[in-house]
Amino acid sequence: MASNSRHYVTPAWRSFLRKQLGVLIFGLALVTGLCGTGGFFWQYASTKNMQEQSASSGSATSANNAQQPNASPQRGQMSSGAGDGRPSNSSRPDWTVPFFRTVQLFLLETGGEDDADHPNNIFLSIARFSASLLFLIVSSAVIVRVVDNVRRLPRQMIQADHVVICGLGEIGLRILEDLHATGQIRHVVVIEKDSGNTRLEYARARGASIVLGDAAQGDILLEARAVAAKEVFAVTGDDGVNLEITAELSQLLENRPRSGNPLKVHLHILDVSFASSLRPFCSQLHGSRHMTAEVYNVAKTAATNIVAHRLWRYSPYLREEVAHYVVVGFGPMAQTLCTQLATLAHFPNRKRFRMTIADQQINAAAREYLHSYPRFTTWTDSEIGVTDFPDEADQWSFNQYPLPPDIKVSGEHAIQYVCNAEFVELPAGRSNERFAQHLAKRFLPKNVKPVIFVCGHNHHENFETAVELRNHLKHQGCADVPTFVWLPRQPALARALSEFENLLAFGECSAAASYLEITQPIRDTIGRIIFEDYEEKYGNLKSQTPQNERDKVLADAHDDFKESSKAAADHMHIKLALAGFELHRCHSTDKQRLRFDPTAYPKDLRILAKMEHNRWVAERLMSGWRFAAATEPVEIKANKLKRLNKDLVPWEQLQGSQQKDFDQVDVVLKECQKVPEFCIHRLENRPNPCHPANPDGKE
Repeated sequence: MASNSRHYVTPAWRSFLRKQLGVLIFGLALVTGLCGTGGFFWQYASTKNMQEQSASSGSATSANNAQQPNASPQRGQMSSGAGDGRPSNSSRPDWTVPFFRTVQLFLLETGGEDDADHPNNIFLSIARFSASLLFLIVSSAVIVRVVDNVRRLPRQMIQADHVVICGLGEIGLRILEDLHATGQIRHVVVIEKDSGNTRLEYARARGASIVLGDAAQGDILLEARAVAAKEVFAVTGDDGVNLEITAELSQLLENRPRSGNPLKVHLHILDVSFASSLRPFCSQLHGSRHMTAEVYNVAKTAATNIVAHRLWRYSPYLREEVAHYVVVGFGPMAQTLCTQLATLAHFPNRKRFRMTIADQQINAAAREYLHSYPRFTTWTDSEIGVTDFPDEADQWSFNQYPLPPDIKVSGEHAIQYVCNAEFVELPAGRSNERFAQHLAKRFLPKNVKPVIFVCGHNHHENFETAVELRNHLKHQGCADVPTFVWLPRQPALARALSEFENLLAFGECSAAASYLEITQPIRDTIGRIIFEDYEEKYGNLKSQTPQNERDKVLADAHDDFKESSKAAADHMHIKLALAGFELHRCHSTDKQRLRFDPTAYPKDLRILAKMEHNRWVAERLMSGWRFAAATEPVEIKANKLKRLNKDLVPWEQLQGSQQKDFDQVDVVLKECQKVPEFCIHRLENRPNPCHPANPDGKE
């Protein structure tokens, strides 16, 4: 899949001209200085020669006058003082005379009436010509820069409710492009530390104001008037710097309170676990009336997008089918993808999925991951993962695999972990034929639906690994396995990848880091709808509750519950797709909005409700929740504060809680149609996969 991401580099011809212009200016200045100096010495020598001639002429005249006492001095004869008994200084002329004569000749091209007595000064002629060119070039450059600064100065002095972008990297550039496309570029200020960043020229050409400096410094933020901005994007590429920018803005706003709406700060955090730990910090800022902060992670968004929007096309629909996901590489991006697969990859077959995770030194990376997500798969202190994939282990009711004593919970029907995963050590960074043979055996059963993800650190190696693995699998008779390759910043490689069948790029910044994706994510809007509906049915909200009170309830809610609602919103795209629909932001070409009633498909609703329960169980287990039996409302409420829940069991074992899943599916499919910014379209040439031939075998 081709990417729209671009690198804006100064054209070679423009860089060449800049270098040549600098050389020309230096050369002209050097020529002017040397020729001017030469002209001075020329003038000095000429003046000295004239004085010597005048002295000689004066001596002769004095001798004649001695013989002719009544003779008067002739015009042009100089009195040397020799006749009054004083010594003559004609051999040492005053240097100021030739200097001022040189300046006079250089600037005015004339030295007065005595100029005719001097030979033409070729050095001054050359200096005068080169100085004229130098003045013309330098003055033109200065005028252009002054006019450009004057044009921007009023905007910087009066602007408010503008957008400040801290860091002009890939994400900052994408935000800038989106603002330019919507006509808001005149309200953008870019803070960039690197004055040699080639993207600065692109930003200037489109009217953005530039402030050079460290965005974590208060004086730089004040120069950009960040405290008066509408939004600030901290996207420097350094988690620590982005956090410092947010903290500095908070401090500045304490000393300079703003009126009106609070400042919205969007900080990009590359480390997913660090981003999660920042939620309390952001929640605290939300309590301020001057500032709000939202953490954004492009890797998590890219992983969510591929699972929620693209993976359903290769999902298992029939009850006997099972998904098998292969992840090659287990760095930060691959781990984020595994987390999103565990949370969102739940389809009509309603089974656990299988996984093969392969990398060098996989054991250490896997144990570190399982330390953060201990219920991701089965493991013990001595072994991690599974060694085989029996069919009975695909069922959520299966709990025979071991877990550490402090992780495994009591309860006959308690679901203990999310998926069946094996961890394979690769001898090299890329896959080899032996690894392909291993995968071919895993893909051999006809009920297995395989998908491969290549998520290494090096994008070029990802490309090569995907192509090599495809060729190896082709020799093993598995040529049609869809393979997604992580290429976030390599549009050329993404285009080349599209030439291969079943090789697909994902993670492009153009899709994962857009302005609307950061500021108005669909998951936030739909997640709020889900949260408020749940609170109206089972919490403290009423249908007539004022909006300000609803805002307060949402702000005071535990982060676990808010994130759970957003995860359900992410899974909504899968539910819609399996029902034959898709949701997207409305465009100007969308002339009519499709409406449908999900209650018209009771069989579909039942399948979707079961999918929702499995998704909710997996999301809770990945968040650290555990099963605990409880019957009394007081006990159930107390358990929630301890991350304990009685419903972490298979659908068939639920006792009176199945309606919640029906309610959520119903509300999300109904209410998403009422959001003005969203449109629902029917998927073209796509049969409804929620009711294939006898999907349950009995329903």
